[in-house]
Amino acid sequence: MNKWIPWGWILRLMVLFHRLPSVYCATMTAIDKFISVITDNFPDDSLTYQKGIPTFHPDNVSDAAKLISMASEHGQKLFITGFGNNIDPIGDDFTNLIVLRTDFLGQMIDVNESELSIVVGAGFPLREINAKIESAGLLLPIGELSYVGSVGGAISVGLGAYLNTTHWEPNAKLNINAKEKFEPQISIERYVLRLDVATPTGETKSFGVPSAKQLGGENFGHIFSSSWGLFGFIASVKLRVAPISAKGEYQDLRQREISHGKFLEITTGAENAKAQYFSQLRQKFDPQELFPIITN
Repeated sequence: MNKWIPWGWILRLMVLFHRLPSVYCATMTAIDKFISVITDNFPDDSLTYQKGIPTFHPDNVSDAAKLISMASEHGQKLFITGFGNNIDPIGDDFTNLIVLRTDFLGQMIDVNESELSIVVGAGFPLREINAKIESAGLLLPIGELSYVGSVGGAISVGLGAYLNTTHWEPNAKLNINAKEKFEPQISIERYVLRLDVATPTGETKSFGVPSAKQLGGENFGHIFSSSWGLFGFIASVKLRVAPISAKGEYQDLRQREISHGKFLEITTGAENAKAQYFSQLRQKFDPQELFPIITN
């Protein structure tokens, strides 16, 4: 007895299954497609979901640059974060963004006692630095603050402090703004010697000077300070430190206010000279605007 075989249905199913991958790809969103690119090119633990947001964890500057280069090719927007966030990556602004996180870059890389310098990963907690270098007789003055966040984050927000010097007496006629203007201050940028960065164009670059003893050269610390992560992914930082004997000079530091709102006011005003300068820098570093300005 001949057994009937439904060749017509079999052929239809074969065609359907053959088309499934292309049909699936056609319905994938742009960010889904880019996520598949990430999983094809990096280890499994490089990509996680933090509060539902796809988050990439580079463990060196080259991986960060590679990811940024691929994002540039696919038109994928990015956002940089660490921990103790001043901007929490949640909400509508982050719906179609990939977050780059510095948490795999939390190492103390080098301590140079004779040069009075240290090298740390951008994800290293700022407030833990002095505990690490105290035994070497060294001190990072701005590390005396109770700032909760990473070294890279401290640079990005332009961390600074007021020095409560005992000899300083405010003039009663001065208003509070004038008082703050004349009160002695320090900023993290004065301690930055070199930054190793994955740029928004997907390159790895070092900005600054190679040695704490080397004078001259262009100091890019002030450019990356208060940039809020828009000029590139800082992977490691070389910092100038002081002898621990200077600790008494910094025991009464008061942290300056960190305000993303003020950053937006300064950088988005059309007639503002600072906004125009920032726009020129941004065009130089990130012509594609791969790192969007977050407004929430």
